[in-house]
Amino acid sequence: MTNGSTNTGGKPDPDTLMFFDAHPEALSLYQAFEERLFAAFPVVNKRVQKTQITFSNRHVFACVSFARVRRKAEKT
Repeated sequence: MTNGSTNTGGKPDPDTLMFFDAHPEALSLYQAFEERLFAAFPVVNKRVQKTQITFSNRHVFACVSFARVRRKAEKT
């Protein structure tokens, strides 16, 4: 997976496509999100990992993930 790549613009890189293999229907939504994010913040680091895509500059400010977020009451 990509570690610390920056905005390349255009079509998704192979790591991003692999991330969306299990959820191809979400790719177009992600592409719209990424396009707006890079328009607002031209210098952004993007790191594609197995479970999430992380966007940062000095600090992490956005993540894309399919992991279900559980409420505190559900964790018991």
